[in-house]
Order: sequence, then structure tokens, then C-alpha cells
Amino acid sequence: GAKFLVVDEEPDEPPPPAPTHNPLKTMLWRLASVHPTFATSGENIGTVPFIDLLSTPPLTLLLTNYLIDPIWLQSALPYLSHPGCDTSIWIDSRHNTLKGDSGPIPPHWKIQEKSGLTAYGVHHTKFALAEYPTGVRVIVHTANLLYGDVNCKTQGIWWQDFPFKKGSSGGSRFEVDLVDYLTKSGGAGHAAAMAKYDFSSATGVLVPSVPGRHIGADIYKYGHMKVRKILEEIRQDFRDPILYAQFSSVGSVREQWVEGDLCRSFCVGKERLRVVWPTEEEVAGSIEGYDAGVSIPGTAQNVQKMIAAVGRKNLVMWRGGGRGDCMPHIKTYTVVDGDQGDVKVSVMTSANFSTAAWGKLEKKSTQLTILHYELGVLFTPPTTPNHLPSL
Repeated sequence: GAKFLVVDEEPDEPPPPAPTHNPLKTMLWRLASVHPTFATSGENIGTVPFIDLLSTPPLTLLLTNYLIDPIWLQSALPYLSHPGCDTSIWIDSRHNTLKGDSGPIPPHWKIQEKSGLTAYGVHHTKFALAEYPTGVRVIVHTANLLYGDVNCKTQGIWWQDFPFKKGSSGGSRFEVDLVDYLTKSGGAGHAAAMAKYDFSSATGVLVPSVPGRHIGADIYKYGHMKVRKILEEIRQDFRDPILYAQFSSVGSVREQWVEGDLCRSFCVGKERLRVVWPTEEEVAGSIEGYDAGVSIPGTAQNVQKMIAAVGRKNLVMWRGGGRGDCMPHIKTYTVVDGDQGDVKVSVMTSANFSTAAWGKLEKKSTQLTILHYELGVLFTPPTTPNHLPSL
């Protein structure tokens, strides 16, 4: 398994290079590996096994997710069955797979149920926080903690290791955003623990969604408005931007939100939006067959609304760039400059194509209403701290 990397040292082995066909090779988020059984044609080149990032037992571990299979999780990370690791788990209250006949739950697990703003809101964040004697590892990803999600689907993952602060070094934007998200999620203890770590080297910007009706300065802390604020600060030179919105679930969206909220925040016009979603034929021919469709939900009504909002000519098949047989549960929103141009911005996130996840501006744009918990990371190449806005 992968060892926790001490930040001040070089890793024993550098990660494998990104595949040459990957248009996001300048990004620091990676594809998660699929099970070797399904990777017979190079599908795992440049990928990272999700479980390897947590294979070394941490001192404390926070896992937040939407769906969790406790039996599979303990088989993948056996140390979770024993009380040596201080384990906290946050899960959606209405889809709590840790109750009932889901299997034996270790008594030392500290389980918290999280609820969205309304009956339509959920806790959808996929996130891990692992504290070690040498620092903290932050992981943002897109997989439910289920065998099929981790082994059979195309998922995205970003992680970074952060050391302890030296002396009286101050905070950073990443720390402020992380602490705010943990606090708003009811994790004050985890938030307080972050004060001892140095996040100044963060290679991305957190893009959280927190349920609520946000007003004032809080509008720009969450959802698509957080993206809008960051891109206004960066002032990227977009000549002919195209936004590729790739996701696994379709909410109820209308043209006004697509154009006035989401596209505007990503600095593109609606006519330059491309929606990437699998076709029925792609799902049927995948390694899981139609069973994969359970994780790619879209009611007929919502799909028709999406087509009306974005235009049928702007729909793009999945294909998957070598991952065509592994259906996407990954969610990415990427701005490319021209049809064959450079990647300018990419957000890898748990947020699907919905107002509930990204937020909807209301009351003459003075209020941002968000129903879900979500978490993503925004990157702008080259993704170094010098190219990201500071506090």
C-alpha cells in the first residue's frame, strides 16, 4: 500500500506519468484506478488506487460520504475494524447505509448523520481527512464507498499532504475554506485540529456547497458563486472558452439557471456549454451493463428539461478516452480555450448538474440557496500556489 508521504521529503517512487491522450495532464486531480480485471487495455495508466491513499493507518480519520458499505470498507481497510484509529464517519441521514442489516458496525466508529436544507437535499460530499504523526492528508474524490463505485466506475480523486506549521506561520485561503466547511458541517472538533497544519502549499482551491440560504459575503463562499469569485480574481484570459460539464446525475434545471448562474460563473456563454453524459447504449455495453445506470440517474422529465435548457446539439457522448467501458461517476467542469485549446480551469467535484448541488441565485441575486453538502477542488494550470489567489 502507499505510505503517507512526509511533505518535506521526496516520495520513494514518483507517481506514474499521466497518459499522453489525457487533455487534463496538467491538472493535479487524477483518475482513480479500476479493478485490474477491468483494466486490460491501459485504463489504469496514470491512475491511483483510492484505497492505497488510506492504506497506512492514521491516528485519526474522518470519512464523509453519501453511501457506505461497512463490510466492504472494513475488508478494504482492515484497521478500521479495530479501535486503534479514531474514526469519524459522516453520512446522509436519509440514505444511511450504516443502519439496519448493513452489517456489523465497529462500536468505536463515531457516526454522524447529515441532512440537506429540505427533503430534496442530501449529504453528498466524498471527502477524507487523515491525520498522521507527520501531517495531514486531505482527499477529495467522487466515489461512494461501495465496491462497485471504487472498482468498476470512472472516478476522480485529488489528494495532498500538508505538514505541521513552523513557528507562528499564519493561515491560508485553503485553511480558511476547509475550516469553514468543517465547521458548517458540524465538525467543530475537526475544524479546530486543522489550525496546526500548514496549507499554504495547496495546489487547488476548495469549492464547497453547504445547505442554506446564503446572503452577503457568504454568497461567494459556496457553490458556483465560489467559482465565479475565484475566476474574477484570477482574471484568466479566455479568448474562446468552452465549458465541458461532465457528471453522473441530472437534476431539474432550466435555461435561466444554466445561462445566468452556472455558465456565467464559469465565464462562458450558454452556446459554449457542452454536456457530457453517457447514452443508453454506452451504459448497456459497460462492464456493469444496465446495473451501472443506477449510479447515473436522470428521470425522463429531468433529462428533457436538461435538453431544453442546453440544446440537443450541445450534448456529447461519454466515450471516456480509454474508459468507455467504465461508466462515469466522476464529475468535472472544465473550461477549454477553443475546440483544441488549452485547459484553463477544471473543477473536480461531487456536485452533479443541479441547482441543489451548485446553488441557485434568488431575490435579485442577493441570495444563494443550496440544498446539498458537496465538495470539489478548482485548478488553474499551472496549478501552483503562485497562480492561485491568496487571502
